[in-house]
Amino acid sequence: MSIRLRVIGAFLIIIAIVVGFELYDRYFIANISGDAMMINFSGTQRYRAVKLASLSRRYVEKKDRDDLLILFDELNRYEKVLKGLIHGSKELGLKGAKRQEILSALHETESLWEKYKKQISFLAMTSEIPADAKIRALDEVDTMALPLLEKMDNVTFALDRESTASVEKYKKVKLYSLITFIIVSLFLTIEVIRAFIRPMTRILEAIDRVGAGDLDLELKVERNDEFSRVADSFNHMTGNLKRSRKELEKVNKELEDFTYTVSHDLKEPLRSIASFSQFVLEDYKDKVDEEGKDYLNRIVKASSRMRLLIDDLLTLSRVGRVKNPFSDVPSSEILKDVTSSLYRRIEEKKAEIKVQRELPVIYCDKVFMHQVFLNLLSNALKFCDKDHPVVEVGCTDLPGEYRFHITDNGIGIDERYFEKIFEIFESLNRREDYEGTGAGLTIVKKVIEEHHGRVWVESKLGEGSTFYFTVPKKKTGEGKR
Repeated sequence: MSIRLRVIGAFLIIIAIVVGFELYDRYFIANISGDAMMINFSGTQRYRAVKLASLSRRYVEKKDRDDLLILFDELNRYEKVLKGLIHGSKELGLKGAKRQEILSALHETESLWEKYKKQISFLAMTSEIPADAKIRALDEVDTMALPLLEKMDNVTFALDRESTASVEKYKKVKLYSLITFIIVSLFLTIEVIRAFIRPMTRILEAIDRVGAGDLDLELKVERNDEFSRVADSFNHMTGNLKRSRKELEKVNKELEDFTYTVSHDLKEPLRSIASFSQFVLEDYKDKVDEEGKDYLNRIVKASSRMRLLIDDLLTLSRVGRVKNPFSDVPSSEILKDVTSSLYRRIEEKKAEIKVQRELPVIYCDKVFMHQVFLNLLSNALKFCDKDHPVVEVGCTDLPGEYRFHITDNGIGIDERYFEKIFEIFESLNRREDYEGTGAGLTIVKKVIEEHHGRVWVESKLGEGSTFYFTVPKKKTGEGKR
């Protein structure tokens, strides 16, 4: 069944339940209102019977025409209400008795009423009644009023019991309806979880896994609805990505081989040029004049710089293309390796390297992160004109990332070139003054961006520079990438 039909079905079920509750409440309110009217009128009937007896006695004694009119009005009213209680009356808002017990009591009341009415009518219509007959007739009226009261009491109590029973029935129906609604709601909730949330969660988890690099994942949804089509599209997409990755890996491998071959083939003649130039300088120094020696020295230096340039270009091309596994690496361990590599230069410069006591463990590509620290420390030592170079390395723990800084007391950088120095082959100084290719900071920037971090510099000319870079913290559940 499609998701659309399930949604429509669930919506219709909820509407049916709500409408059912509303209709039943309306029915109950109408029913209980009718019961209240029946009870109210049956209660007033018992007092009307007593009133009729009193009016009859007063009329017989005074023979006042106004009393006669009131008496007949009350007689008609009593009879009208009694018939309404039995058969129902739209005028009075009475629905009429339904239960046999109440109908029997009302019919008995009706029989007594006929006799009672006849007796009262006799008293009202007879002009001259002997005293003893009048006394007997009035006593009869009083005596007949008592059974009427009792019968109406029975009717009132019966109607009250019926009304109470209706209320109890309503409570039970509402309770059962509430239980049914809860059961239906639970069923619909389970159906929503099964039809929507569960497959959606599986799809989102699959997307996260594919985003982490698991392209072998195949999403299986054994249904015939929109989610199954999403799963088919997802599997088709991962299949295409997998094929593309294989093709990309193949291209990268070919590019790696080509780069290595080209760099090797380029460096080989450079080594020959430098070596032969050096041989000429050593073996024919007496035959070569000063100008020739200067040319040969320039050739040797240019060849050496060209080899460095090829190495830097090779390193730069590998960043982002060669994917080394990420792992948890103590940054203090990387710094230890870097300072060991730079030991000779540190000694020559008589430099002081100050490293923060506790450095964090970072989740990174150890090979390329080593290159970042190496390039930044090399530059800090290289571009320093002080007799006692001081380089400080530290880290600040920030929400979601670590911010490293490498501070030196070197020559500093003009603010205009803060962005320019990270561009390829951009050097702010003469090649004769400082060796290098101008690719070091470009490599640093590319490596840090591959780690989803940022790199920037703050500096003042003549006072030194501070290079900052950030490394995101490892997310919970993040594996190798």
